[in-house]
Amino acid sequence: MIVTVIDSSAVLRLCFGEGDLDDVAEAMRATPVVSTVATVEIPAAISARFHRGQISATQKEELGATASHLLASTTQIYLNEAVVSDAVQLTDRFPLRTLDAIHVATALVVARQQRRRGNVVRFCTADQRQGRVAASVLGESHVVLVPPM
Repeated sequence: MIVTVIDSSAVLRLCFGEGDLDDVAEAMRATPVVSTVATVEIPAAISARFHRGQISATQKEELGATASHLLASTTQIYLNEAVVSDAVQLTDRFPLRTLDAIHVATALVVARQQRRRGNVVRFCTADQRQGRVAASVLGESHVVLVPPM
């Protein structure tokens, strides 16, 4: 079985309908997993666009509903001790932002759990820098990088 850990940037692409969505749509069909951080980060990104005047109040509500629907179809991994430890180690090795480190660390924790079950873990992101780090620690064949818009 393939389990796909999806970061917020990829889910946001799907919410906003931006760019080539084939990889993200496929990831959402392949036992999707997200960090609970995404449950804050995604609505915050939608609200940020509203506050910048890029979307209307109606669009904000519609996008929020879309995000809630997408997140409801995922398994959420809490910010636990293993994720925190891996995130700190990642930031020590790579120039990662905190939230990006948490998403990649979540993928590492899920990968360790799933390997014991004989499953394959992929990481799906629209963030180029985060994707390069994920490829370094998970292996290039285990990272799906959503093409730039």
